[in-house]
Amino acid sequence: MADIAVLGAGAFGTALAIILTRTGHGVALCVRRKEALAQLRKDRANAAYLPGVALPAALELFNDWSEAVRSAKFVVVAVPSRFARKAIAPVAHEIRSDAGMISVIKGIEEDSLMTMSQMLAEVAHQVSRVAVLSGPGFAAELAAGLPAALVAAAASEAVAVQAETFFLANVAYLPQPRRSGRRACRGRQKRHRDCGWRQ
Repeated sequence: MADIAVLGAGAFGTALAIILTRTGHGVALCVRRKEALAQLRKDRANAAYLPGVALPAALELFNDWSEAVRSAKFVVVAVPSRFARKAIAPVAHEIRSDAGMISVIKGIEEDSLMTMSQMLAEVAHQVSRVAVLSGPGFAAELAAGLPAALVAAAASEAVAVQAETFFLANVAYLPQPRRSGRRACRGRQKRHRDCGWRQ
C-alpha cells in the first residue's frame, strides 16, 4: 500500500503525485469518480487536467479515499476549496494521528472564512502536523521537471521545513528569509533522493 495519498486528481494534485513517485515514494493518486479512475487507468495519463504527461507506472490510482489514507504516512489535499470539507470530512477519521498533512488548495472556505489549513486542522483534529504548499510554480512545469518555485508554510517552522524537504528533494535550494513558519525557496532540478518526512 502507498505511504502517500494525494487527494484530488486535478492538475496540481496530479503533478505532485508524479513528482513524489519519480523520487521513489509509494503514492496513491485519489480521484472522486469511478469513470475518471477507469480513464486514468486505461490511458495512464490525465488528459483532462495535465495533457501530454504520462503517469509513472508505479503511481497507484484509487477512488476509495478511506483505503488510501488509512495507511498513508503523508496526506496531500488538492481538492478545490468549495468542495474540500465535504470531500475530506468522511475520511478524516481514517487519517493516522502521526501522519503529516499538506494543503495545496487555493482560497478560503466561504461559509466559515477559514483558511484551508485551519479547516483541515478542525476536520482531522487528530493530526498535529499540517502545512501549506503554494506557488508560483505551475503544474505543467512541475510535471515536466522544469525549474519552479514553491513556498511551504506552517504554524511551526520545523513543520514547514519538513514539508519543503519532502516535496522539493529534487531541487537545489536557494532559501529566502524566513518568518513565522514560512519558508520560501526557488531552485533548479538536480538528482537527489533524500526526501523523507523527518521527525
